[in-house]
Amino acid sequence: MLSVKEGVVVPTPDTPNSWAIGHKAWITILAAFVARLVDSSRTTAFVVVVAVTTRNALFTAALAILSIVPTIILGPWVGVLIDRYRPSTIISFSLGVQAVVAAELAYCWLDEYKQIWVLLFAALILGSTRAFTDNSLNVLLPFVTVSDKMPSPETASRTRLRDGFVWIAHNPSIRGLLIVVTASNVAYGMLSAVIALFAMETMHVDARLFGLLTSTLALAGLAGSGLITAIGTVRLRRLLWVSLGLQALGFTLLATTWSIASLFVFYGLIGLASGMWNVVSSTVLMQSIPKDVMGRVMATYRSIAFLGSPVGSGVGGPLGDVNLRFPLIAASAVTLLSLLVFARTPDATAARDTIESIGY
Repeated sequence: MLSVKEGVVVPTPDTPNSWAIGHKAWITILAAFVARLVDSSRTTAFVVVVAVTTRNALFTAALAILSIVPTIILGPWVGVLIDRYRPSTIISFSLGVQAVVAAELAYCWLDEYKQIWVLLFAALILGSTRAFTDNSLNVLLPFVTVSDKMPSPETASRTRLRDGFVWIAHNPSIRGLLIVVTASNVAYGMLSAVIALFAMETMHVDARLFGLLTSTLALAGLAGSGLITAIGTVRLRRLLWVSLGLQALGFTLLATTWSIASLFVFYGLIGLASGMWNVVSSTVLMQSIPKDVMGRVMATYRSIAFLGSPVGSGVGGPLGDVNLRFPLIAASAVTLLSLLVFARTPDATAARDTIESIGY
């Protein structure tokens, strides 16, 4: 497995070969792939249809909000379920619901029943299932790739909704990280509210090429994740600084982009930074959170962090209705502010407290 010592990821002798992990790990990875495939398809297709049909930033902002609000609301309760029951069962149920919704949506579109409200409702349902899938995968993945076994599900009397909030409240370093990532999600919310309209109307990107733009973001994210994997022994805090710096640079350059080529490059830079941040911050969280409360803490952390997205979309939509560059400028300012917040955040790798250690 991996350990964190003085901010450095250190392999321990029982770290398994990445190609020799068991079949359960590959099943989990496949589930994560399917979940990301559904989410990426929804993000690209839904946004393009709404943007082309309405040409209104308020509608694209509403779509972004409906996609994420269920994750925020349901997250803490999902964390309790994860700690009470098997995450794999929750993942299977959630993926099944996603498949049904996707099939029904495809049928409506093939049957020429193309209504915006149908997309908005589907976004709400898929956002709800995402709360179950993503939180369960976040808890399950660390245990399928190392020799550690998952702790037995907790009894109802010991599993309380507030546990996640209490643990985060008593860990200043993790609380600081949470503030930073929430601020970053405000910026991403502003971006998601207008990026389709900005690309098609301001930069004159053909609607059929918008999927290529979102693919650039995703591929750059994969590159960022791979880069962190390759240099995983570097100090974690330093890597967090680099990823936040690249993110702020990407948003700032995107707000001033002047051509289609620069749009792709700067959007990809944001994806690269996001991929780097996700790997490093997840490593810190998984090493810091006690296993017996991981479901509750991780789900609570994600719910609070995702709260930034609808806030950003709610601000970005009206700003974009005035000028499509305004949300991008505001997002750049937010990412620069997050750098200042991170500078005052204690080293997150020092967070080792458990629920018991704070008398809970």
